[in-house]
Amino acid sequence: MSSSFPKTPLGMYNDLNRRYFDGELPSNVVFRWAEPHGEVEYIDTREDEAAVLKADGVWIMYLNAGLKCFPRQLYMTIAHEAIHIRYPDALHGGSVWKREVRRLQGLGLFLRCF
Repeated sequence: MSSSFPKTPLGMYNDLNRRYFDGELPSNVVFRWAEPHGEVEYIDTREDEAAVLKADGVWIMYLNAGLKCFPRQLYMTIAHEAIHIRYPDALHGGSVWKREVRRLQGLGLFLRCF
C-alpha cells in the first residue's frame, strides 16, 4: 500500500471528498468505531460494515471496527457512506444511487481500491 494512502477515517473521507466529490461533501462528519459482533445504536456490526445518520446537524458515520485491519475496504466503505451523505434520500439500486456509483466508477474510484 502506498505511504500516501490515508490512514484514518477522516483522512480517507477528506481524500474522497477532494478526489471524487469536488470538495462538496460537508465537513461536519464524526467517525465512531463499532466493535464487531456487537450492536451500537445505529449499526448491527454482525451484518453491517457501516451506517451514517445526521443528528443535530452533524453527520455521524459508524464504522465496523473490524475494518481497521483492511484500509482499502474501509476506504470503499467510507465512499459508500459518502454517497448517502451526498444523497440522503437516495435508495440503493435507485436511479440516483446508480448514477452516482457509475460516476465514481468512471473516475476510477473502484480501480484505485481494488
